[in-house]
Amino acid sequence: MRAARAVGALAMVCATAGCASNPGVQSNGSDSYVVNARAPGGNAGLLLAQNTALEEARAFCTARGKRFLSLGDRVGEEAFSTGITYSVRFSCPEPGSPALPRPMVNQSPDDLL
Repeated sequence: MRAARAVGALAMVCATAGCASNPGVQSNGSDSYVVNARAPGGNAGLLLAQNTALEEARAFCTARGKRFLSLGDRVGEEAFSTGITYSVRFSCPEPGSPALPRPMVNQSPDDLL
């Protein structure tokens, strides 16, 4: 219980103090983009970096009236540092685009045999 409170408090302090940094969205060629975010090491740092990068990517697509579609992500440790870098590669397809994943329909167990 104390550990959960400590992690929550650390996350709140880092969020308000700007522990995660983000250089912004970078074009990666044919209608795909990359966002990198850095934060101090550890599980809380990874979550902060991931959240920062994904929020930036979603906001980028939403501002253009498009949808966010993740194409891949990567986590890396910074050399000579305790920091962590989270990168997400994404595209921004139009709403209703065939590139967007379709909802999965649950199949009955009899259909699977």
